[in-house]
Amino acid sequence: MNFELTTKQIIGIFIIAIALLLLPIHLRFQADNTALPGTEPYYHARIAQQIQHQIPSKDEYILQSREYILNPYHLFLASCFFLFGEKSFVFIPVILAAISIILLIVNLQIYSVPEHMQPWILIAYALSPALLTIGVLTTPYAFILVLFLAATALARTKFWTFSIIFYAIASLHGITHIILTFLVIIATFLSHRQKFRTIYYAIPSILILLAGKLPLLPSIDYSLTAITDFGALYGYSIFAALLAIVGIANLWKYKKKHYAAYVCTLVILILSFFFQELIPYTNIIVSALAGIALAILAKRKWHIKYLRNAALLVLFCGLLFSNIAHAKHLAELPPTQEFFKSLEITQGNILTHKNYAFWVQAAGHKTLIDPITTQPKEADVNQIFYSTDIEKTKQLLYKNQITHILITKEMKTGLTWERDETGLAFLVRNNETFKRISSVNDFNIWKVN
Repeated sequence: MNFELTTKQIIGIFIIAIALLLLPIHLRFQADNTALPGTEPYYHARIAQQIQHQIPSKDEYILQSREYILNPYHLFLASCFFLFGEKSFVFIPVILAAISIILLIVNLQIYSVPEHMQPWILIAYALSPALLTIGVLTTPYAFILVLFLAATALARTKFWTFSIIFYAIASLHGITHIILTFLVIIATFLSHRQKFRTIYYAIPSILILLAGKLPLLPSIDYSLTAITDFGALYGYSIFAALLAIVGIANLWKYKKKHYAAYVCTLVILILSFFFQELIPYTNIIVSALAGIALAILAKRKWHIKYLRNAALLVLFCGLLFSNIAHAKHLAELPPTQEFFKSLEITQGNILTHKNYAFWVQAAGHKTLIDPITTQPKEADVNQIFYSTDIEKTKQLLYKNQITHILITKEMKTGLTWERDETGLAFLVRNNETFKRISSVNDFNIWKVN
């Protein structure tokens, strides 16, 4: 059986990947929910729309405002919005994810990965939940991944100077990406130091960036697990993780030849379990290791050929069905149209849980906190949420210029309070201070008198 990468195989894998990337969008539209899935996309979409008029120096949608530092992703997204309108927020992530597949093929060939392993690595990547997540949610991860893959490919060509630019642009998205860029450059250099001149210029360039201010980006809402089958939004499938362990075991015999590069790679992988914003990038490593395990399984001599094919089919179906289940999870992510309908009120300053803040801001209101908020504001919010003293609560509300309060069923069942009639959820019943002005499907808004 021929396992070398052919044009037909590339086209077939690419079609499967695109179909899976479009599946969550199709399921969401089929459920009559045209709202973008997830929380973070609303922040990036709002900033991109603001840039159309003027690059803001402050984010005025957070009460008392905060400094806004421009980052390359917002410029890119604003350009796409200018050219294609709001549809770009849906389809640009899909296109970037597709480009990452093409760039992975280029990297596999430039770095001389054995041909019999290439199709299996591509299959593992095309069926990875992390690729699906960055291809559905409008976040910077697909954009930054494309920059990394392009830079790594260009570093081995006569256009290697462009790789410095791409690495530098990727680093402009915060300290996590600066650290990741260092590790990627060092790992690549240690593996191919004879043909990797980029390191001599890229690292000094990135060090210069550290002297300036870095943009604040929303942090990933951390899951207790990095496995999507157990509920992680950004993570690996259980089948890919197990196959990756097999791949590591098979490559370990070469550790003396590439010891330092192996250490860097393992460090990045281990860090991804603690800093889950790394997963969209470490997914490339996990997919490569899983693909190597599949390639070894496919090439190994079996006494009964049927058993080999059956084993590969089972593993393929495991990766596929895990991805389909994750696609369904992505399609069902909030918000819904009902949430935005509840916010069709006079523009105000709304206090709610930070998980809802970007949606509230997208509806034209200001919030006291959001996922980027610093600690001092959160202290005030906690006092308001858990206080049972109406006078103290009123003082804090007036101090922070709060005009409205949004409370959801989710907040009353564990997100904020362990039970109903606790803290602010109880105090809003005071008709002298609060007046309910909107109630749509368990989304309730009170006006502060």
